[in-house]
Amino acid sequence: MHQTSINHRDIPQFSYMRIIACIAIVGLHSLFASNVYFADTITQTQLTVSTAVEHMLMWAVPVFLMVTGALQLNPQKTLSASKLIKYIKRVALALVVFTLIFQILDYSQGDQQTIITGWLQNLFMGHSWAHMWYLYLLIGIYLMLPFYKIITEHASDRLLMYLILLMIVFVSLLPICDAKGIDCGFYIPTTVIYPIYLFLGYLLHKNRLSIELGIGLFVASSALIISLSLFASSETSQLFSEYASITVIAQSIGAFTIMQYLEKPVGRLMSSLDDCSFGIYLIHMIGVRAVMKWAGFDPYSNYPVLSFIGMVIAFFIGAYIITYFIRKIPKLNLL
Repeated sequence: MHQTSINHRDIPQFSYMRIIACIAIVGLHSLFASNVYFADTITQTQLTVSTAVEHMLMWAVPVFLMVTGALQLNPQKTLSASKLIKYIKRVALALVVFTLIFQILDYSQGDQQTIITGWLQNLFMGHSWAHMWYLYLLIGIYLMLPFYKIITEHASDRLLMYLILLMIVFVSLLPICDAKGIDCGFYIPTTVIYPIYLFLGYLLHKNRLSIELGIGLFVASSALIISLSLFASSETSQLFSEYASITVIAQSIGAFTIMQYLEKPVGRLMSSLDDCSFGIYLIHMIGVRAVMKWAGFDPYSNYPVLSFIGMVIAFFIGAYIITYFIRKIPKLNLL
């Protein structure tokens, strides 16, 4: 089959997905950080509600992965060795540079005792700021991408759906039994969940579900996640709000499907936001830490809803502006 080079510019829905998911990630991280930094002062009601909203946003990273799968696993997408190396080099460079930046910031605030040795230790042991886990994941995804493409290029849609369902059973459903004290005998390690989202993105882009089904999946799974967060034990709530949980999988399928119907052409601003989404992901946590941890601003103290909305908007826009200008630096190719 003749292969051509395609990218997210050819499919406007993917730009909307990445932007919306990026905003959701900023919100998720803001809520998570606030629960950590102000755990001793917030009320149980505030903690429960903010945790429920946080769990509601867990679809964001899976949607990013589903877009990657829809693009990179497309048989028409050329994946040469040089292009694969370029992807990996970009993520690896960002990982090296930003772990150093975060180490310097922590050192300046007295949270780290050293710069270079601490940076190297955190870099190679994955102990930098929590959101950096995604970059390690991306490097692994890119390294395995040629093998994932072999699967999608040679498997029928029915066989690929069988693979997805098989992996969901072992990665998502059987661990629930194990967590509830029912010995299921064996199961595949839960880290296998991430390729599932790649395959789902490829298959759902190729075979679009109806928007009614997408809305139904998103609403039903979200309602269950919220109900468990509000009324179930923290262990059960956490179990059903992880990336490997069947509820988050269903919610992500619903979100991806709904946003596939955003077919309006992408304008100049939206295109720029999309291009900067990777940098926004990396940089927004500096604002989160600076405002809540270092400056001590408690969003729960006054008008928490407005405070969180204001922070998310400020963190997103601030990270976008910084990323925009960094991308203007010639030959840097960092973000």
